Amino acid sequence: MNIQSMEYIIALSKTLNFTKAAAAMRTTQPAFSRVISVAEEELGVLLFERSRRHVNLTQAGATLVPQLEKTLIAYEEGLRQARGVSKRYAGELKIGYIPDVINQDVRLLAESFADEYPDVGISLNETHYYELQYQLLSEELDIAVYTSMRTGFLPELAHYSLFHMPLCVVVSDQHPLAARTSVTPDDLRDEPYVVLEHDTTLSGSWSFVHRFAAEHGFTPWIVSQTSMLSSALLQVSCNKGVCIASQFAGHLAPENVRIIPIRGVGDCVRYAVWSRSRKNPALSDFISCVQKSFEKSG
Repeated sequence: MNIQSMEYIIALSKTLNFTKAAAAMRTTQPAFSRVISVAEEELGVLLFERSRRHVNLTQAGATLVPQLEKTLIAYEEGLRQARGVSKRYAGELKIGYIPDVINQDVRLLAESFADEYPDVGISLNETHYYELQYQLLSEELDIAVYTSMRTGFLPELAHYSLFHMPLCVVVSDQHPLAARTSVTPDDLRDEPYVVLEHDTTLSGSWSFVHRFAAEHGFTPWIVSQTSMLSSALLQVSCNKGVCIASQFAGHLAPENVRIIPIRGVGDCVRYAVWSRSRKNPALSDFISCVQKSFEKSG
């Protein structure tokens, strides 16, 4: 019996539903059923009783599943240790990020990488958007994770798209736009803006709002600048102005504000970006870790 068969048997024992178990294993129900049937033939015992409405573990299945679970745990731990031995090296990986409401993913990626490569030190470096490319090309950073609406990168830089999210305007629930399900840039032409200080982050920063307004034919009326998104959202909640932010601002927003998507503009994209010429051996492993993490979540 192979590892796939073990995983499928365990999945079916948890759900007792072929369709749900197949979906959990990201395969079709017929293909899933064939793997279960072949495994039962190889073992020479019936693991599951099937009827039109129900699936149940047989006594043999109930006896086998805990042993399979132990076997898989031992296999995964042995594989992790083997990979650590074969790829073990000392060094440092320098990760850049911009202060952002959604930087939890940076922490989770760093922790996941550290579990697999415990001998590689990880340095987390807060930086500004307009310094990122220089720091990547000058090897001050190995990789950067940040949100951008930019679709083009220097040819020396490679990138991986993690996920997309709408660009939104944040308004008080007393604002005339609060009942809208979406707005256009033209709806925001005469609004007072609360912005983040120069280059603190991308969406919502002084530079971004000026560029956003210029692209849509107006000059923004900026009434306040803050150093943190939470402060900007507090001012919005007091109806001092509106703020431009990604949809994830909702994680910090007070209850009395509304997050409204802006139509006719591109999405914000969460990127991992690195220099193609960077030779740090830990970099390719971290990139693989990033891709595996987001392929699983996607």
